[in-house]
Amino acid sequence: MNDKSRPQSMYAIIVSITVMVVLLGSGLFFIRAHASPQSLVGKLLRGESLPIVSGSPPDWRESSLRPNEYRLTIARVLDESDLMVVKLKIETLQPQWHAIWSRGTTWYGQNGGHAVSGTIDQQDGPNEHGDHYYTGSDTLTASQISYRDQQLARMSLGGGGTTMEVPLKTPLNRVLEITAKDGIYSLHDPIVIGNAFGVEVRLAVGERAKVDAMSETFTQPSIGTGESNDE
Repeated sequence: MNDKSRPQSMYAIIVSITVMVVLLGSGLFFIRAHASPQSLVGKLLRGESLPIVSGSPPDWRESSLRPNEYRLTIARVLDESDLMVVKLKIETLQPQWHAIWSRGTTWYGQNGGHAVSGTIDQQDGPNEHGDHYYTGSDTLTASQISYRDQQLARMSLGGGGTTMEVPLKTPLNRVLEITAKDGIYSLHDPIVIGNAFGVEVRLAVGERAKVDAMSETFTQPSIGTGESNDE
C-alpha cells in the first residue's frame, strides 16, 4: 500500500513544481513586457544599478533656484598677511539689483554708506537643470602696512574705500572678516557677510526700490579724527 502511494505522491510534487515554474515564468515575462524602462522593476530586470537613496538634502551648488532666491558663492582669491582679496558671486533667475553697505565710516563714495550697488544682469548659459542664471560679482580688498610704531589698514570695495590706523600686529583677517557662507538665500532679506574695521557689512539682493530702502535705514555719521576716506 505504501509502496504504491509513494510514486503517486512524487508525481503530484513534480506536477506542482512544474505548474509553479510555468506560472512564475509567465509572470516574469508579463512584467518584463509591460514594465516601464525607467521604473525600478524595469531597471532591475535589465540588470541596471538602482539609484542610491540618500536622506541628505541636495548640495547647494546643484540645487535649482526658486524665483525668490539667489545663490551666493564666496571665493578667497588671495589671503596673505598683508593682502586679502575676496570675490562675491551672485546668481539669480531674473535680473536683480544688489547693494553692499555698512553703518559707520567703513566706506565713502557717491552713495554715502553704500560700498557698492548695481544690477545683476549678466546671463550665463543653462545649467544641468536647464536654468539660465543672471550673475553679478563684487571684489572686496583689504591691505595693510606697518611703519615704525604705526600700522595702517585699507579696506576697499567698488567706488568706496577707507584707510585707518589699527593697533600694531592686528591681523588682516580682523580688518576684513568674512563670516557668510556659500549657499542659497532669499531675495529682499539682508544678510551679514562679515565685518570691516569691526563694523557689520550687509548684502541685499532683489528689486531696486526695496533694496535701496533697506540700505537707507543705516545712517552715516560724520568722519572722525584719524580716518581718511576716498573714492
